[in-house]
Amino acid sequence: MKWNGAFGAAMLLAVALTVSLIAQTTSPSDSRTAAAPSKTKAQAKPAKPDPKAKEPEPKIPGMTVQRTQGGYLGLEIEEGTFKLSFYDTEKKPVAADVTFATARWPVRYQPAAERMVLNPSTDGKSLVGVRTVKAPHVFKLYLNLLSGEGDRAEVVESYVLDFRG
Repeated sequence: MKWNGAFGAAMLLAVALTVSLIAQTTSPSDSRTAAAPSKTKAQAKPAKPDPKAKEPEPKIPGMTVQRTQGGYLGLEIEEGTFKLSFYDTEKKPVAADVTFATARWPVRYQPAAERMVLNPSTDGKSLVGVRTVKAPHVFKLYLNLLSGEGDRAEVVESYVLDFRG
């Protein structure tokens, strides 16, 4: 039988890789090789929560918009349509303080911009649209928050947003 140099080199490489993988997975802190450390008194007692430590700031789903009158808005596309949620200054959900909202954004598939009215949801903490927002969801969005009924509705707040949903 003749010795094939390429086959021999491949075998040596395979053995070297196997040995290096075994060396990487076995460490000195491995429970099979190291003795278990003894617990000290400080480690035995559970740590007390620091009263000065703050809770992590709540995350608002979707795009966060800081309101001009205080608080935040969360704008997202949920189930294919816009959902506008309302939050206080501590980013906790609150009831919508406007009657409805209007949204307008330019699209490429027609010359006129798309428009949608966002009405109160069943939970009262958000305003939702009734039509599907077609992709791509990257556009300049003109959002108006209105209070009042019918012809007497007045714009309370207006925002121009670079929406990326």
